Amino acid sequence: MRANKILLHLIAASALLLAATACSDEETEIGDALQDPSTIYEGILDTIQGNDIYAVTLYEDSLRTSGYTTGMLGKYSDATFGMVSADIYSQLALTTAGLDLSADGYTIDSVVLYLTVSDCYPDTLQSHNLHLSIRQLDETFNADSGHAYYAFDQMASSTTFCDTSIRYTHSGNSHVLRLKLNDAIAPLLKQRYAGQNDFQSTVKGIHITTLSDSDPMLLTINFASSTTLMKAYYSLSQDGTQGHDTVNFIVGCASNNSTYIHFCHFAHTYGASPIAALFNGSTDSLDGSTKLYLEPMGGTYIYLNIDKYIKTFHQQHPNAVINYAELLLPTADDADTLYPELISAYKRYSNGYVMAISDNNYLVSPYSYTGYDGTYHPEYKSYRLRISQYMQELLRNNADHGMMLYINGRRSSGQRTIINGPLSSRPLRIAFIYSE
Repeated sequence: MRANKILLHLIAASALLLAATACSDEETEIGDALQDPSTIYEGILDTIQGNDIYAVTLYEDSLRTSGYTTGMLGKYSDATFGMVSADIYSQLALTTAGLDLSADGYTIDSVVLYLTVSDCYPDTLQSHNLHLSIRQLDETFNADSGHAYYAFDQMASSTTFCDTSIRYTHSGNSHVLRLKLNDAIAPLLKQRYAGQNDFQSTVKGIHITTLSDSDPMLLTINFASSTTLMKAYYSLSQDGTQGHDTVNFIVGCASNNSTYIHFCHFAHTYGASPIAALFNGSTDSLDGSTKLYLEPMGGTYIYLNIDKYIKTFHQQHPNAVINYAELLLPTADDADTLYPELISAYKRYSNGYVMAISDNNYLVSPYSYTGYDGTYHPEYKSYRLRISQYMQELLRNNADHGMMLYINGRRSSGQRTIINGPLSSRPLRIAFIYSE
């Protein structure tokens, strides 16, 4: 434990000045009269690093993938994280209370599934071959309210609706995949349906996957987009006249409160990957003293613990007040250059309950400053997370039950990274300022 005395108002002011550049809340004059500008008091700068930080990589074995408005499709592999594949299981639903295309005069000309791609990994302008398959599910989704599906879940499917190869180039903007379905789906739509339950019990849903001869690429599908849908094109011949029209069908979860769902299945194959020991039963945790691994899509996360340090510090400084604390996460030299934009931090309680750390989570605290909320800083090759309140809570409770670090958006992007451990040459560490 090493500490340096400083003029607290200077250091704290510097930290706040950097942070405030991205704060959108307007400042007010409330409390200005209570501050004495001539007051100077000493603070102490300390750093937690090295053996004072317990750090390991863990396997995220139960990632929920239903209830979100994005999905992932495709496959990707590298030497560090092995291979991962993603496929989608989705409900289809009516856009109206009832549908009847079974009457005389109706002819279904074609059915097309439109999937809006909002992102891809790796983000490249190169053209890729994608061999896509769409099959009808053999079973219906669980209709129980609140039922969740996870990355390890799968559903049986058989009847093929589509088997096609396309060339895909991601331009940086949203792109819509147009997948024409075959005639096998027409008899399912040319029926009279009294309502959603009737429709779903017959149609059941679809399984969307990329086949093994596809090029390595992970696509992020935006189910909230108005251009993600299934459209049936039909003709109507009545009373000697003929017309053409379309009817739309809902695909998956279009909003956070949608009653229709989709989920993603993620499969990992690690082979000779340096993190393979986590998945072949050799170990439950991977030592993170020099390197820590963050992989999305039900891959890995980081666990940190400074309980021993907190207890020692609390004993020596029982009245300490944390003025500022920051977790610094330098990326390893062999980390992917297509780094995740944000790392999210969660605290663990003694009962196992997990909650987002409010210091750096803008969804929890509106006063979180952009740039200190887990954002990556390319100029420093580091992620920075402000954890002042979290550190104060640890001291108040005289215990640390652990912090978990995840890639933000790990259900919607393939971006991964490697973090230097606390014993590396450019180590993970916690810098903080306190006063007695």
